Amino acid sequence: MIRKSAFCLALIIGVMSSSVFAKEEGTYSAKRKNGCLEKIDEYVYESYLHLSYCKLHNRDIPQILTYLDEHPQITKLWLANNDINDLGVELLAANTQLQELDLSYNHISAIGAEALAQSSSLVSLSLNHNYIGSLGAAALAKSTLLTELQLNDNRIGLFGAEALAKNTTLDLLYLDDNQVGMRAAKALAKNTTLTMLSLQNNLIGREGAQALIQNGTLKYLGLANNHLYNDALASIDKNESLISLDLYGNKIDSDGAKLIAKMPNLSLLYLDHNPIRNEGLNALAQTSNLFFLSVGNCGLDEESAQALSVSSTIKYLSVDNNFLGDAGAIALAKMNSLWFLDLSNNTIGDEGASALVNIPAEYLFLSNNHIGDVGALTLATMRTLKHLDVSYNQISSIGIKALLSNTQMKVRTDGNLDDASILSHRNKAKNAMNSLNLLCKQEAYTKACLLFLKKQLAK
Repeated sequence: MIRKSAFCLALIIGVMSSSVFAKEEGTYSAKRKNGCLEKIDEYVYESYLHLSYCKLHNRDIPQILTYLDEHPQITKLWLANNDINDLGVELLAANTQLQELDLSYNHISAIGAEALAQSSSLVSLSLNHNYIGSLGAAALAKSTLLTELQLNDNRIGLFGAEALAKNTTLDLLYLDDNQVGMRAAKALAKNTTLTMLSLQNNLIGREGAQALIQNGTLKYLGLANNHLYNDALASIDKNESLISLDLYGNKIDSDGAKLIAKMPNLSLLYLDHNPIRNEGLNALAQTSNLFFLSVGNCGLDEESAQALSVSSTIKYLSVDNNFLGDAGAIALAKMNSLWFLDLSNNTIGDEGASALVNIPAEYLFLSNNHIGDVGALTLATMRTLKHLDVSYNQISSIGIKALLSNTQMKVRTDGNLDDASILSHRNKAKNAMNSLNLLCKQEAYTKACLLFLKKQLAK
């Protein structure tokens, strides 16, 4: 346990600070009120109270807790990206109503982590990008209620990760950017209750990756940016538990992709920024289980698009930052199962864009290509699209007006020709894309996005 003297010192400092606040409370409140708290009802959605990015401080926590008392249906509170420290966390930890709490991007240390570990109601906790360290992680590891814990970028190190590996109630654990190393990966590989684990950017090494791949209970595994080569994937073709795998930003080539293609139950795969080339993609395209495939910046061209065009299972496809060109877009237009397609930065012009008009996708990303008014006018006739991104192309006001006339879809149009800049600016302000969908695009292995995908892809 963290020394009580340290916690008492924090409380004393808090009392001293509170006395200062008390003297100026009337003046401060009169001059400046928190906009989110003034309209707090607008930040409630079902059982969620979403107060992230609200410039909240410790002094605002009592008002939030009072609101929770008055609204017992709220069990999930998001307070990410605020200015809350251990003193505010102590108040939140005492609440017995909250089941889910997100305090990412605040100023929380091991002291706050220990307070949260003693919560009698929390089952899901996010503390990404704080300062809890190894002691804070060890304190949270003792919780017998938490089933979901996100501690990305908290400097927990080997000691903290090994402590968490011994926990027997956690189902989901995110430890990205903590430099936990190979020993911690091996320790976590022995855990038999975790089903979702992310260790992005942790230098886990070949042996760490191999140990995790041999774990028989993990269903979702994130190993992005770990400098892994093909040898780290030994025996992955025999893994029957994994349904989601994130290997973004490693050194996996076509031989590694061929091994992955043999996995019997893999449904979601991230291989962006790996040199798998056409040969590796061809192997993946022949699998019958994948419905989610992200292979941006993998050195792919028209040949890969032709291989993908015959797939009847892939619903989410991201092939951004490759070399597909118009011919590749025309090939992908044959896919009749697509719900989401990202072809950003693929040297696609009007011919390729026009070919996509009949795909069944609801989400289409075509930014940073060479599309002009001809392509824009054709895309404007699409009836299945909900979101279209044609930013940074060569579309004039003629094409943008046509796109905006389709009221069924939201369009991103900034970065096109100068005479369209005013229209694009107005559109960006009035018709911004849904933030959850964009988050999903970048972090599809997270629980929130997986649930979103499951709902959408079940349609």
